[in-house]
Amino acid sequence: MTVNINHRKQQLIQRISKIREEKQLLMLEQYIEKIQQKEIELNTIFKPSKKTLTVEELIEEQNYKGINKEKIDKLIDEMDVQESLEDLLAML
Repeated sequence: MTVNINHRKQQLIQRISKIREEKQLLMLEQYIEKIQQKEIELNTIFKPSKKTLTVEELIEEQNYKGINKEKIDKLIDEMDVQESLEDLLAML
C-alpha cells in the first residue's frame, strides 16, 4: 500500500513540475489549501472517542442538571388532564 502511495506522489510531482502556467499552479495551490483546511476542520469536529466513559463523566461532559420535580409537578397540575392513564394510552 505504501509503495503505491509513494509512486502516486512521485507521479504527481512529475506532473506538477511540467506545469508552465502560473495560473494553473495558483489553482493547484488553492485546491491543496482547501483540502488541508477541510482536514483541519474535520479534526476539530471529530474528536477521538474514549475507550471507557462513566456515567459521572457523561453527566459532567453534557452539563446534565437532572429533572426539576417541582417544575414537572407544576406542569402536570397546569395541564389539568381529566382522562385516566388507560384512556390516554388508548388514544395513542
